Amino acid sequence: MRLRNLRFLLLFSVIACGGSGSSSSPTAPVVTPAPVVTPTPVVTLNQPPSHTNGISVTISGSTSANATLQISGGTTVVTATASASGTFNASVTLKANQENQISVVATNSAGGRSAAAVVTVVHDDIPPDAPTPGVGRYASADPFPFTGTTEAGAEVTLTSSIDSVQVTADTNGRFEQEIHLVPEAVNEITLVAQDLAGNQGSQYVAEIISDTLPPIVGFHQVNDDDEDGRANISFIASDECALCGHYPLTEPRTNGVDLTSLFWVNDRAIGGGSALGGIDAGENILESVDLAPVTEISVDTGELSVAYEVGLAYEFPSGANVLTITVADSAGNTSTDDIEF
Repeated sequence: MRLRNLRFLLLFSVIACGGSGSSSSPTAPVVTPAPVVTPTPVVTLNQPPSHTNGISVTISGSTSANATLQISGGTTVVTATASASGTFNASVTLKANQENQISVVATNSAGGRSAAAVVTVVHDDIPPDAPTPGVGRYASADPFPFTGTTEAGAEVTLTSSIDSVQVTADTNGRFEQEIHLVPEAVNEITLVAQDLAGNQGSQYVAEIISDTLPPIVGFHQVNDDDEDGRANISFIASDECALCGHYPLTEPRTNGVDLTSLFWVNDRAIGGGSALGGIDAGENILESVDLAPVTEISVDTGELSVAYEVGLAYEFPSGANVLTITVADSAGNTSTDDIEF
């Protein structure tokens, strides 16, 4: 019998076979873990005082946990160990009265060394000298601009009976500070300097006389008695310092009229003006003459006065002339007077 359209259904079972005919799972690849690398430590320092008069200084900061620290630059090398959080501090003995460059190096457990962290500390236990004033004996201004010199960078304290102020000297040791004074009185100003390391020097006491009173200046006379066209002029300038009597007459004085401050002018040219060898209007006549002062000191009060007589070898122009004189005292107070002739 003949079969047509016969269909076969073939079922296959596929079994993976090893060489021995037994079955097994695929082999997983072996992964090698990367080596652990300990980072190189880094040292961060806290800033110690730049100057100190103490024999030692505390060096502190942070680095890797439990790192060993080597601190050099002082009198000896100091070893310290950082805490579990990486902080550290150590006392370092300084080399006396000089600059100490303190270097800190950290080493971790793996032997890694940090770069050196460096900080400079100056040891100084020598007090500064007393400040040196740079002012005169008299003052007209209040507050008074006090100047002087001391150790560079030092803080200077100035104290009067009514004021106390501080100022820091510049890199050249110069300082300037305003301070209030008792008017018309002798003011004792105490100066003391403290340097950057905290050393305080000895005191200096400056005596400053407050003189706010302007001097007296005035013409005595202007005449031409011999009718030769040349004027004979006399004037007086007197210091009105209220404290002159506080000092004995034998003491050298700096108070009184400042000769260099005398300024004497005519409103018209004298002797034809500079073009003809004379003096122009408004120019200081006293620059062209020699003063012959006569100094007088009152025995009773000690008051100083200076009288002048000046003869000019120049002809004043015909008609009205106005002479003006200005003078200053040692404190810088000024006065002016004029006369028409």
